[in-house]
Amino acid sequence: MPTPRRVIAVVNQKGGVGKTAVSTNLAAAVAQSGGEVLAIDSDRQGNMASQLLPDGADYGLADVYTQRTTLQDAIVRSPTVGVDVVVPGDKLAQAELGMVGAVKREEMLARHLETLEDDVPLVIIDCPPNLGLLAVNAMTACTELLIPISMQDSESVTGLADVMATIAQLFGPTDQPPLRAILNRDQKNRRIAQRLSDGLTAHGVPLTTVRIPERTVFHAAPDDGLPAVVSHPDSLPATRFRELAAELKLV
Repeated sequence: MPTPRRVIAVVNQKGGVGKTAVSTNLAAAVAQSGGEVLAIDSDRQGNMASQLLPDGADYGLADVYTQRTTLQDAIVRSPTVGVDVVVPGDKLAQAELGMVGAVKREEMLARHLETLEDDVPLVIIDCPPNLGLLAVNAMTACTELLIPISMQDSESVTGLADVMATIAQLFGPTDQPPLRAILNRDQKNRRIAQRLSDGLTAHGVPLTTVRIPERTVFHAAPDDGLPAVVSHPDSLPATRFRELAAELKLV
C-alpha cells in the first residue's frame, strides 16, 4: 500500500516573511537528498518558479484552474534542481477571479491533486501573501501547514490570527491539519525571538527547532535563478534547510 501523499502549504497572510525562500529551498533540500517533490507556485508573482524553472513552462496553475490542462500535464522537471514544478502561469489572477462562482471553489486544488500519479509523495505549495482563494485552496488541499515568521519584523506574527481563523472556518475544531511555524531571517535577537515565540504560544502554534539565518545568499537567489541550497550548498542557510527537511521527516 503506497505511503499517503504529504502536501505542505507554506502560508502567511503577511508579506516579506520569506514564504518563497522557505518553500523553494525546502523543496530543493529534499531533492538534494534524493527525494521526489512537486513544487507548486500558487503566487502570481512567480518567484518560486523563477528559481526552480527560470525558463518557464507552456502551462501553469492558471491553466489547471481554467481546465485548459491537467495538473499532471502542467508538471515540468527542473533540470538544475531536480524538482518537479508547476509554475503559476501568466493569468493566475484572472483564474482566481473565475473561481469565485465555482461549486466547492475552495476544493478545486484538492481535486486536481487527487488526479496525480501515485509517484508524487510530497507536494510543497508556495502561497500568496493573502488569504484569497488561491491560499484557501492550498490550505484545503494540504495535509500540514508551515508558517514562516520573519525575525526581522517583530510584527510578522500579527497575520497569524487571520490564518488561524481561516483554518478554523475550513476544517472546524477537530479536523485541522498539523501546523508549525518556522523562524526565518534569524539574526539571533533574543528579545524579538522571545516576543515572537510568546505570540506563537498564545495561538497554540509549535515552532520548529531549526531556524533559518539571514544571509545575502537569499537576496542573490532571484538573480542566480537558483535556490540558495543549490547555488550556495555549503552556506549556513543551505545546511539549515537540509536540517529542516530532516526535522519534518521529508528525507
